[in-house]
Amino acid sequence: MKIYDIEGFPNPLRVRIALAEKGATNQVEFVPVDVMGVNGHLF
Repeated sequence: MKIYDIEGFPNPLRVRIALAEKGATNQVEFVPVDVMGVNGHLF
């Protein structure tokens, strides 16, 4: 499963916390997304 991670946004953080509580963080790939577009396009 891929989780699109946006720094400073609350929902990806909540997902990380829930996965950590279940011990499932090693089954997920976190993909950083730059919403401010500093490094180019979103997709």
